[in-house]
Amino acid sequence: MTTSTDTSIPTDAIVVGIDGSACAELALDWAAREASLEHRPLVLLHAVHPPSLGAMAYVESSGMEYGDLLARLESDGHALLRHAAQRVRAEHDVSEVYERVRMSDPRTALLEAAAGASALVVGTRGLGPIRQLLLGSVAMAAVKHAGCPVAVIRGAEQKNRDVGVMVGVAGDGHDATVLDFAFRVADARGLPVTLVHTFWDAVGQAETREVPADDPRHANQLAVLFEAAGPPSRRYPSVAVHHLLSRGFADVQLIASSRRAALLVLGHRRKPFLQELIYGSVAPRVVEHAHCSVAVVPVGDEPDA
Repeated sequence: MTTSTDTSIPTDAIVVGIDGSACAELALDWAAREASLEHRPLVLLHAVHPPSLGAMAYVESSGMEYGDLLARLESDGHALLRHAAQRVRAEHDVSEVYERVRMSDPRTALLEAAAGASALVVGTRGLGPIRQLLLGSVAMAAVKHAGCPVAVIRGAEQKNRDVGVMVGVAGDGHDATVLDFAFRVADARGLPVTLVHTFWDAVGQAETREVPADDPRHANQLAVLFEAAGPPSRRYPSVAVHHLLSRGFADVQLIASSRRAALLVLGHRRKPFLQELIYGSVAPRVVEHAHCSVAVVPVGDEPDA
């Protein structure tokens, strides 16, 4: 394994955010395994938000030079990444590991690093909707704005989940990149893929939402799943494929089904800020409430209203 400490981000690398937390350690394990399985470079990224003007005044009043403080923060960041790289070296077969420290807002640093990445991997502390609204979330910023797939790792990887990689199929013409990512991960990890398509239908609280595969009333909806599975199945013939058709709200079905999945994959069309604020989006809601790790794949931007 080679370790580089320059400043560039290699194209098609797996980038993982490292901040010293337990959730970042889980993200590191997932990212390192993915980099090993796909034979890709791994970038360990640590970002430090420079102190505010108020904090700077306090630091200088205590006798410490502002420049010295920045140097100390940067040095601590490099030490954190060295430790992470050592763990990757000991536990995973990754040929290229790059350590990157950025003195900027972590959200900005991750989004910039993800520009040419194969995937961005982050941990989540599971703050919940109220604290998330008040405090903001690095993971949610990545989900909403990154230009590459974002894997939000929640808990240790579960190998015994019966549906393997679950992927939401919208049937709106934007599923190809989502399916390709899901099949790519499943193929590397030897997992099956379960395609889920949910169509709107009024359902009661106690009603079943899953539709039998032989129900002739929903043949057109079932066809969406079979047509979607065709191209990626030909590219990844060793991946076993299952189908799940359901009625109701897509986010409700995906969140409920995530209890059985090792990874949930879905697409996200980025919205203009005002539309995001008013209407929200399925992907952030699923990331917030899913019971497994979630990968969100960008499928383009929605136009301004």
